[in-house]
Amino acid sequence: MDFVGGFGTTRLPHPERPMVDNPYRGDRLSTVFVGREALLSELEQTILKRGAICPIMGARGIGKSAVSRRLEDRLAERVVVVRVEGGVDDVQRSLERRWPAFRAGDFVDSLVEVTRSIEGKGALLVLDEVERILADPRGIALLDNLRKVFDDTDGRLSIVVLGGTELRSLLKDSASPFLGKARLRVLTGLSRDETAQLVRQPLGASVSDEVVDSLWAETAGHPRVLQHVMEQAVDRWCAACHEGTDGGLEAYVRDALVEVRRLWLEPELYRQWWQNLREGGQRTYRLLLRAGEPLPRSEWVQRLGDDPVPWVEVLESTGIAVGGAAGLLPRGSGFAAWVRENHPEGSAAGPSDPALDGWLEAQSCGAFERTTVASLARWARRSVEFPGLLLKPGGERGNGGLLSEHALRLSALMALTQHDALAVVEPEALSAGSETRSDLKLRAKDDTETRACLEFKIYQRNDYKTVVQQAIGYAIPSDAFTAVIVVDRTGKTLEDYEAHCFDSAAPRARVPSAAGVEHPALLTEHARSNAGSIRVWHFLLRLPTGR
Repeated sequence: MDFVGGFGTTRLPHPERPMVDNPYRGDRLSTVFVGREALLSELEQTILKRGAICPIMGARGIGKSAVSRRLEDRLAERVVVVRVEGGVDDVQRSLERRWPAFRAGDFVDSLVEVTRSIEGKGALLVLDEVERILADPRGIALLDNLRKVFDDTDGRLSIVVLGGTELRSLLKDSASPFLGKARLRVLTGLSRDETAQLVRQPLGASVSDEVVDSLWAETAGHPRVLQHVMEQAVDRWCAACHEGTDGGLEAYVRDALVEVRRLWLEPELYRQWWQNLREGGQRTYRLLLRAGEPLPRSEWVQRLGDDPVPWVEVLESTGIAVGGAAGLLPRGSGFAAWVRENHPEGSAAGPSDPALDGWLEAQSCGAFERTTVASLARWARRSVEFPGLLLKPGGERGNGGLLSEHALRLSALMALTQHDALAVVEPEALSAGSETRSDLKLRAKDDTETRACLEFKIYQRNDYKTVVQQAIGYAIPSDAFTAVIVVDRTGKTLEDYEAHCFDSAAPRARVPSAAGVEHPALLTEHARSNAGSIRVWHFLLRLPTGR
């Protein structure tokens, strides 16, 4: 909601004596509106000049409905408005109620006729929460019909579409009904000055700049959050006034912020935001938190990956990031603190394995190395327990019953791509079509210089005495580690494996797996002539010899 209030003409008999009625009550439609002036003016001019399809994207509570209602008020004398808050059937019923001549069975031609029959005015259709329409199998067809009506009425019909991130699919997909017809508007949190208006204006009460700054910093100017804080603050202030213990609104604003954070933001809303960001948005937000300074638009692709705009829009429309001339910045100190506490950097790799985590910590591994080794360990355990994806049909015993190394590599690739901390997980470009090399190349999500190559082998199928040297040979000087993954069904021991695989790559240091860790089985460190030493993690997947 982009308001606070409900009684826009109510004034206080004394600037520090609140009325009994609370203008911030969430069960009322506001008559006080704060901010969005530039957006409203642009929408108004566009619709009146030539008609338009106007998608407005934002998270719940960011103010989409309030903006659309304010727009309706501005256009009321010049446009006939039909507002729909529902699905496909609700659209048809709303059109029938507004124009009895409309025939749902002849949707396009009928709506074109009634739109053209309006004398001296255009028509505006507002679709609030378009997700309800998209959830219906008939939804895309309905939106496609509306686009046809828009095309056939020469600007007499405008359409405002309100929704969350699913709105992008209506604008980007090749089959989108609005492709090339609409420009997305993204709602963000209120500015600092708008937050001050929202806090002070409805009651005319004095709240210091210091409290406004704290409120804006923690809430990121999110209208719904601000409303909740102010609703509680005014309730307590009113109660204190009746009891004769009024200390001014400001003290209650501070207390309400703490209470709303404890009872609603942390246990509920922040969790919803984090889940709705999905992996791409979560990764982008983490990077902004680490950056510590505005991220210029020129560095978005380099730092955030290909096509970063959709994820930036998700953050902005949730109210937890803002972009401007200076660059992109995270917003909301409360949400940032919650993310750091509940989703620390290491958590993106998946469920924790305490024994393996302790071993990795003891080796002073970086986040990328920890993520890679832990991900491979989980995949190795699953592959040993459920080896069906690696075996040929027919039950052949021994390593002859294993599928090719290519299949082994693809199995691991499928597992590694589930972890968003890894930006690139792909077959080495030079070996994509060759069975003689089977490594995978990985890169860290937020660091284009950090990478690792993984080498996969089936034990003793070919000459594997150079496998470790082979893996080290793929490394570039900046690589800190590599991994060798060997699958075996002949019952050989770790010592057998070492005897066959270390030939010309004798380790400078050898560290067996920690207690409680089966995968990886071994860590070795090797000297290099062209760079510093490199760690090699050894995964030995000993599968049953027969089915």
